[in-house]
This record gives sequence, structure tokens and C-alpha cells, in this order.
Amino acid sequence: MSGGTGDSGEGIDPASLKSAAQTPGEGAEDKICEPPGCEVEDEWQWDEPGAMPDWTEWAPAASVSTPAPSQEMDPSIHVRKGLKNELLQRCAVCDRGFAATLSERDSIDSLVLQMKEINPSAAPAAGIEGYDATVIRGAWRLVYTSAIDVLSLAANPVSTIGGVYQYIQEAGIITNIIDILNPRAVLLLPPTVKVDSTLRLKVQTRARELGPKRIGLNFEKVTISPQKLFGNDVSFLPEPTIDLPSIPSQQGDDTPAYFDIEYVDEEMLIIRQNTAGGVDGGIFISVKVDPAREPVPFDF
Repeated sequence: MSGGTGDSGEGIDPASLKSAAQTPGEGAEDKICEPPGCEVEDEWQWDEPGAMPDWTEWAPAASVSTPAPSQEMDPSIHVRKGLKNELLQRCAVCDRGFAATLSERDSIDSLVLQMKEINPSAAPAAGIEGYDATVIRGAWRLVYTSAIDVLSLAANPVSTIGGVYQYIQEAGIITNIIDILNPRAVLLLPPTVKVDSTLRLKVQTRARELGPKRIGLNFEKVTISPQKLFGNDVSFLPEPTIDLPSIPSQQGDDTPAYFDIEYVDEEMLIIRQNTAGGVDGGIFISVKVDPAREPVPFDF
């Protein structure tokens, strides 16, 4: 079939299409749609037909910068978190150590050794005698101990033991706090009878840095502080205080007792107590608390 104006479009000159596509009044410099194969100069210079421009050239620098490393990427953080959770669970089932079996104590000791290996603080005792903020400063509530002097308190046939705290303050003042609760006979009364009573014992010590993770203690005084009597606030009552004599250690200084910090972070403190002569006094595992929000608040 001969060429002409048939539907196949054979023999059509591309130049004639360009001329026909222009509307009246448009100049030759106006851009038009070109048939495939015809090139049009454009402000976008693409490397390949059909390719898209690289928009990152026009994006703000922050959107293409490398993100800063996050602590969540540190695997040791997850290891510490897992060990702390397991340790707290084991402490909870043995009533702070008062009801711990030998196997439970061995299991907790093993976890403490693992925690010691990943202690994030290299020198937690630094600055204990000063006024600057340190990682161990604050109020810590006991969740487990193997110390005989504390465990023997539970054998008291008269009263029960409430919160046990270690309050580490400025200028090296460390106060050990023990709340003695209602007489055991009160447990026989109906729960509707309110006879809540609390007597607080406070043992104040003066701390001294003996090493990067060792703190020496000199016992200064014991204070007996009434808090509640049959549900009534009696904290206004006088507080009898007994001053303790200074007992020199075998090394000739005034710090006969000390403890080593096995582990500490913003949430947990683990120390190993040593008495005069370097005798192992047991471990203490504590969690940081707000003293104003405890069952029997304190701040002094």
C-alpha cells in the first residue's frame, strides 16, 4: 500500500509534528512534548533515559548525615540489664536474705561475681569525702544481704524488720537506717485494727576513700528515732543519741571497717562489707530510692 496519510503513520516527518504541535503565538524556543527518540534540552541532566534525579543533592545536610552512636547499640548494657533483672528476682523470693537457702545464696553470689566483672564505674569511691555529685550518693534500700549482723535482727521474737537503708550524703556521711516495726503479737489482731508503729535506728558513720573501689568507715553515733506509735506520728519526740568511741584499726588509722564496691550504676549498688581485721561481713544489694516516697520517709 502506498504512503500517504494512513493510520500507520509511515513516512511522517518528525519535524512536521513539531511544527504542528506549536500553538499560534508560541515561539520556536518554547518547549513541547517530543516524540520518542527526540532530545529536549532541560535543566535536569539525567544520566539515563527514564532515570530520576538525585534528590539528596537538595536535601538538608542533617538528613543524610551518619547518626550518632546510641547506647542502645552497646551490648554490655543489655547484659547488665538482664543480670540485674535476674538478680532482683532471686532476691525477691528470699525476703532480702532472711529466708534464703544455701542454694539460693550460692546462686546470688554467682550473679554478684558476674555483675562485678561488668561494673561500669572504674572508681566509684572517688569524691566520697567531698560535696560534688558521685555515682554512689543517694538513698539505697536493701533488697538482699548475707551479713549475719543484719540477718540476726529477724530472729528477734519481739518485733519485725521494715526498711533497711544506706543513706550516702555529702562530706562522707553515711547513715545506716533500720526500721523496727510492730511487735509480732500485733499480727494476731484483725487487719482492721490500726496499730502501726515504727522505731527507727540510725547509725552514722564517716567515710574515707581508701582506694578506687574501697571506702573506710568510722562509726560515730547511734540515734533512736520514734516515727509512729499506733498509727500516730511521733517523729517530734526527742531522739536519744549515743556517741560511739573511735576504735583504731590494726593498721593504726581510724577506719576499722570498710566495704568494697562490687557494682554500682544509677539503679543498683552492690557492696561487700569487711569488719575489723578484714573479716568478710557479707554482701549488700540495694536499689536507689527517693527517700521522701518511702513508706516511712526520711531526709536529714
